[in-house]
Amino acid sequence: NYWTSSTAFPDSRQDPYVDPMSYVTDSRLAPGEKQSWGNGEARYFYPPLSALTCKRGSGEAVTEDPVDSIRFEELREGIEDYEMLLTLRERFEAKKSSLSEEERAGIEKIFDFSELSTTLTTFTNDPTLILEHRARAAEAIERLGE
Repeated sequence: NYWTSSTAFPDSRQDPYVDPMSYVTDSRLAPGEKQSWGNGEARYFYPPLSALTCKRGSGEAVTEDPVDSIRFEELREGIEDYEMLLTLRERFEAKKSSLSEEERAGIEKIFDFSELSTTLTTFTNDPTLILEHRARAAEAIERLGE
């Protein structure tokens, strides 16, 4: 997790709540020189506000928890979706032969993501489609049992 650059901010800490850009830390750059490398890149957590007012090298301890980002929450959601689909795949493969043709087709349709995404950079902006797809997967897991 990277939320301030000692090159871009040699005498203070960057306030990522006000300035979300990530800046390069590089000894070849002059102190205070800001070379950006992405808006919010490498930020899954943000510092508590007290960390922004704590002077560098003062020995002050920051005891508040970091603040997680929407990026981090969505990463967690993606991991949970992957685990759910893996569970569904395992249960489906184990019980496929005992299912009717209609049941098999219904579960196989859950693995068709074309309404959600067609490429790695083309995807739906409608969260209800994702939530409905997730619900269908969860229901299928429950129907298949252990």
